[in-house]
Amino acid sequence: MRFYDDLQELIVELIADIADIGNENIWAFYEEKDGKKLYTDYRFKNDPAEKQPAGFGVEKSEEIKASQLLPLLKEQKQNHPNF
Repeated sequence: MRFYDDLQELIVELIADIADIGNENIWAFYEEKDGKKLYTDYRFKNDPAEKQPAGFGVEKSEEIKASQLLPLLKEQKQNHPNF
């Protein structure tokens, strides 16, 4: 998907969403590079029974809490700032 210009923008958006919406379940979208998950986007689940969405292209998705994605994005920013 990659709707964000850089990873910092995605982090800021997630922090704001957690403050506004809460620590809800989300779909975290990622690509695998060298055996690591590199996150590209997320969206909140609309319904607990919602089926797992397919990613765009080579993207995959996983269900996690919004607060769990935040440290993963911060670590990714340090290790893969240009992804």
